[in-house]
Amino acid sequence: GAGVKGLAAIHTEQSFDHQRCLYRPLLPVSYEAMLGYAQRHQLSWVEDPTNQQSVALRNQIRHGLLPTMRELQPAFEQKLAQTALHCQEADALLMEMASEDWQKIHLSEHCWSLTLWQSLSWPRARQALAYRLTMLGESVTVAQWQQVKQQFYQRVSSQTHPELCLSQHKLVLADDKGYCLPLSWLITPAEQTLSLTLHTQQLVWAPWLSLALNVKQGSLTVKIKPRQGGEKVSVDGKMRSLKSWLQKTHIPHWQMAHWPVIYDEQGQLFGWPGMPLHWWRKGMECEVIFPGC
Repeated sequence: GAGVKGLAAIHTEQSFDHQRCLYRPLLPVSYEAMLGYAQRHQLSWVEDPTNQQSVALRNQIRHGLLPTMRELQPAFEQKLAQTALHCQEADALLMEMASEDWQKIHLSEHCWSLTLWQSLSWPRARQALAYRLTMLGESVTVAQWQQVKQQFYQRVSSQTHPELCLSQHKLVLADDKGYCLPLSWLITPAEQTLSLTLHTQQLVWAPWLSLALNVKQGSLTVKIKPRQGGEKVSVDGKMRSLKSWLQKTHIPHWQMAHWPVIYDEQGQLFGWPGMPLHWWRKGMECEVIFPGC
């Protein structure tokens, strides 16, 4: 089930980044050739004793299957090695295409366009997402890929916002965007109390949201809490709700649950980041910054 990458076997040269590369120069050399070289040059030979045990599957193949294959086809190992090289080239080509596709569909480091993604055939769409998930250190099972295909790519789901939890990230569907969110992003931020002066003060509320708080006059102490539900402000005699504002501005549902709300020391609502400036109570304003999402 490992596909072309699995058939490609171990590479003689493997790059991790621009500065690190792993070389395996003896990989194409046979066991017999290396043992013969060591004996001719009187070198000490060290071998893993478990290599002769038949418990591991690799040893059952080495001692049982391979000798039979050599009898049937003497050039079996050379042909198998050549096939692995072909698969390595195919894998490299797939990764190059996947990288190009990801560059076309991604909107940010953690977000991609569903419309552009769905315009690709499923094999290319899967490969593009797999490329990004591999860069993030994620491994996706066959069953999980089937879930991605049905709920994210084909949009066949009873859920309004399908989700798929991986080891370190969660895949989330919201409107016309797909998100690959670090699990740490989905932790509810803790309440914070700040003493503000006339100068603008920046606050990192969550990894995906920063605030620029601006006091118009004097100083002010505020409390910032995650949204609880039911928050409203009165504007020109009309009540404006946070829930309605979040929906109209198309804030993704995964952000809605953790959206910050700002109160004064007495617990009276000042407002929330992003709402129109004329809605704010006199005394302060707040701008929002979305870093990398």
